[in-house]
Amino acid sequence: MSENGFSLEWESIYKSGDQYTLWPWSDLVSLVSIYFKNKKDMSKLNVLELGCGVGANIPFFKSLGVNYYAIEGSETAVNHIHMNFPDLSNSVIKGDFTKSSSYDFNLKFDLVVDRSAVTLNTGMSIKNTMDNVLDILKPEGIFIGIDWFSTNHSDFTLGTKDSDDNTYFDIPYGQFAGVGRVHFFNEKEFKKFFLPGFEILMLKEKIDEVVIPRKNHKGASYNFVLKK
Repeated sequence: MSENGFSLEWESIYKSGDQYTLWPWSDLVSLVSIYFKNKKDMSKLNVLELGCGVGANIPFFKSLGVNYYAIEGSETAVNHIHMNFPDLSNSVIKGDFTKSSSYDFNLKFDLVVDRSAVTLNTGMSIKNTMDNVLDILKPEGIFIGIDWFSTNHSDFTLGTKDSDDNTYFDIPYGQFAGVGRVHFFNEKEFKKFFLPGFEILMLKEKIDEVVIPRKNHKGASYNFVLKK
């Protein structure tokens, strides 16, 4: 695990063949479709994904005809994408999105997206990431975040507490075992991280609890849409 930024555990995870998600995330598809439904020429849209993994969302964005870019910390994941999408060999790069030096694309973006990558960092690294996003977004550009974990999650406070109040690591079991740091948000924190700089267009907390068979476990995370 690195002190800040990309958690080294993810290179081991992808190297072992785990977390090879194949299908685009439905929440991301829905929100992009809603907030860009009036965009007539998608071929002029510059999209950046943070922590793209092995590229589950790439087929969706390619179907829209956008100009797709991504920053991913795992060399194994990036190599997998380059092998499956050779045309993206220059636009999907290995880097740490918490650091400004990774955003060397020499262009501005209409849309930045993330699904559960940014939230797997310390609060300081997340704040650095949001500052970076502000810098590379066009005026009135959109940031869509999916599944940023909530303090209402049953696994909140498991593991070892980081210096950041709502960040934990070495979580011993469940969905966060072996993934390094996890930051859990509440509504007050969103305002601290995103204001000023962004207008919050939508913030939705999702509560996921299995009723049958009852497991007494609750998943909780946020989806949100921000405008610069």
